[in-house]
Amino acid sequence: MRKHAILAVYTYFLSEMTRFNGVLGLGLSGGITGVTLKIAFDSSKQAGSTTAYGGVADASAEKSERFTSPESLDMVHRLRRVSDCVLVGRGTVDFDDCTLTVRRVPCDTQPTRVVFDPSLSLLKKKDDYKMLNDGHDVIIYHCCDTTPGFLLPAITLVDARSAECNTKISPTFVVNDLQSRGIHHVMVEGGPLTALSFLKEEAGLEKLGSFDCGGDLIECWSLTDVEWPSGDDLSSWP
Repeated sequence: MRKHAILAVYTYFLSEMTRFNGVLGLGLSGGITGVTLKIAFDSSKQAGSTTAYGGVADASAEKSERFTSPESLDMVHRLRRVSDCVLVGRGTVDFDDCTLTVRRVPCDTQPTRVVFDPSLSLLKKKDDYKMLNDGHDVIIYHCCDTTPGFLLPAITLVDARSAECNTKISPTFVVNDLQSRGIHHVMVEGGPLTALSFLKEEAGLEKLGSFDCGGDLIECWSLTDVEWPSGDDLSSWP
């Protein structure tokens, strides 16, 4: 029997960059429309879980058929469609062999795929991953010296090291770099480690409401006083 899931969508649609900088602690340069963070939880309370829900059910929607409804999967693909990029960590790609493309709903332009891979470990088995061979745009942020072999033209490598940190990838650096590339709406679809690098406890989020989606409970959260894209009708976006 399929387990129910809770899909929490945290959306920051920004009317003023200073608010975003202060609440999330990101020194952004301006121009970002929003960051949407999608996390799916198993709604069955699991032994050892420290949250009101069970554990994070899956890293991406690629294998989510195991636990969530077709309607929820359609919503994830609509979220991808309204985003300029979909961001995940290396582990999501390795575990799911995901493409992160829009497939379940009509789409004219695929979002850019963005991957955090500090050691570029995915390139050691690049022929094994669909994302690295399908010809759609991929940006990989890393923190190492490398001379990779042949890569498709659609794959871009970006050294994310800075004077402050040369071993971890900073979301601030990434979001600013994406903005310089014309990418303004970021959808974070990775696992808990990637999500936590974007979402901090002091983020000042509030729950706006929830709705049923094919048996799954969709919770909508946003910054205090920042209106949901579709106003009070939460379920009509995306």
